[in-house]
Amino acid sequence: MTVKDAIIAKIQPYTLPDSTIEVLALENGITDVNGEYQPNNFKAAVARTVVAALKQLITLTREQDHGSTQTYDPEKLQERINSISRSLPEEEKEDDLQPKNEDISYLW
Repeated sequence: MTVKDAIIAKIQPYTLPDSTIEVLALENGITDVNGEYQPNNFKAAVARTVVAALKQLITLTREQDHGSTQTYDPEKLQERINSISRSLPEEEKEDDLQPKNEDISYLW
């Protein structure tokens, strides 16, 4: 199984174009999406890529293509993103996945 196959499997039942998956993988540190998937080496990078892929779908509620329709539940997608994000080691988590507590007292 290639790294790209692993990413596609983890975003199922949702689909994205191969080029989108490749770009997201590159942006998350995977240089060879056609290389063999080895969970010990790629688990965090694949998880970050899957989160990025699912984030692209979260704004959709429905998609129709050549007679088939796919409906999206943004709340369930967010739950899945959160679940995957929690599985990442602390040092691998992206800043935008972590809760933000900003001190805005200076605005008062």
